[in-house]
Amino acid sequence: MLALDHIVIATHNPKEAARQFSQNHHVKIVAGGEHGSWGTYNYLAYFANDCYIEWLGVVNKEVAAQAKNPLIIQLVHSLETSQEGPIQFALRTNELAYFADYYLQASIQVTEPIPGNRKKPNGSSLSWNMLFPHADDSVPFLIEWKEGINLPDNPHSINPQTITEITSHLPVSTISVLYQVPAKKNIRLQNTQLQLESEKGLSFTIN
Repeated sequence: MLALDHIVIATHNPKEAARQFSQNHHVKIVAGGEHGSWGTYNYLAYFANDCYIEWLGVVNKEVAAQAKNPLIIQLVHSLETSQEGPIQFALRTNELAYFADYYLQASIQVTEPIPGNRKKPNGSSLSWNMLFPHADDSVPFLIEWKEGINLPDNPHSINPQTITEITSHLPVSTISVLYQVPAKKNIRLQNTQLQLESEKGLSFTIN
């Protein structure tokens, strides 16, 4: 079963945006690190149901502008058009190869699996792979971590709250076909609820 991995919030200043969110919602935040090959960096808030929020910004405009990663392309466009806020979310799987083969067999266009990595503040590194199916609208990408899931170095940095629901304006039919989930508006993911065809657009609830 797919799980919510993380929600991406586009911002010119990830540190300040995360700090404000922390004050408003009483959650702990941590510095993530830099994605050198994409020219970006992030701040994070981890939650008890094994997912997190990522405040993502650009640290090197020239590198970010040349990135082929669809998420970074979306981020740059959002920031250039003053659309700060939630722009995307990732669904976690341990069957990325299965989905890649499924898309191939179903003639669904995708951006080939993209490897990712970033240096953490403690000097260690994280590695993962991403798969971006194509659709008429921006749809979630799939992510598979090289080792387990993305957790903070200090377990005390995990907030006791959970992301109980994520809402999206995306059509039920699109999500059902792309991710092989039931064709209904309310989908139970491994760790949260996904509400589709919502007038709220992309948003989330924390409790």
